[in-house]
Order: sequence, then structure tokens, then C-alpha cells
Amino acid sequence: MKHPNTYKKLRAFTLSETLIALSISSFVIVLVVSSYLIISKQFNNYKKTSNQINKVFNFISVLENDLNKYPIYEIHERTLFLESFGHKLSYMFEPTQIIRTIDQIPDTILQNSSGIDFNYETIAGDQTLLDIRLYLKHDTITLKLIEFNNSSLNPDNYWD
Repeated sequence: MKHPNTYKKLRAFTLSETLIALSISSFVIVLVVSSYLIISKQFNNYKKTSNQINKVFNFISVLENDLNKYPIYEIHERTLFLESFGHKLSYMFEPTQIIRTIDQIPDTILQNSSGIDFNYETIAGDQTLLDIRLYLKHDTITLKLIEFNNSSLNPDNYWD
């Protein structure tokens, strides 16, 4: 006589199979999270650099606009003085920021750069060469401006 099987055999994973699956899924999760953190960090660095470059180009645009409106009447050390029709404008090139002052109202136009150099020299008696170097984290932007006859400037922007 056959004994009826009182216990039904259940199909299931063994303990070792479960541990292997758990370790593989944990490894995949660690890879995904670490990849996300690396990509997030790179994106934030790109965003900071992009913002800084946009600020530099904004500064260049404002400076070129001002130099086309206001002729240079004096350059003293690290300060550029412009004047036209009673309006006085100055740019102070500090080591880490540029302060633009128009009619005695200051405006910080560029700050938090790695460094700023401002040099000038007189060429051929009536021409002035302005050399502005902006040192960023990974790049250097050089802005060279030549003033003709104290009236307008011919800008030449380029990356070093």
C-alpha cells in the first residue's frame, strides 16, 4: 500500500542563491549611486565654470559698450577713468574683482576670479594699449583694447 504524501514539496530559492542575488543587486545599486554622484559633481563643476565664463563675457560686453560711449581721460595704476558729457565712469581692477563706478555709484561687475591683471602702455603718442587678463580656474581670458585719438577703442578678445 502506498502512503499518500502528506507533505507537499515547495519550490523555493536556497539560502546561497538568495545571498548571491542580494550581493549582486547590492553591487549594482552601489555602481548606480556612485555613478550618479560622479555625474552630479561634474555637472556642478560645469555649471560653476559656465556661470563664471558668462559673467566674464557680460563684463567684456559692458566694458566695450562703455568704451564706445565714454572716451578715456585718465589711467592711474589699476583704475581706468572715462568721462563724457559730465558723466564720470571708472573701472577699478582689484586683484580678485572689478568694480565699476558710474557717477559715484559703485557696482561690482566681476568677482571671485582667480586673479586679474591690468596693464597699459602708450603707443605712438596718441594710442593707448589696455591689456586686461582674467584668470579663471582653468582658463585665462585676455582682453586687449587699443584706443585711437582718445575717442574710440578697437577691441580684440581672445582666449589664451
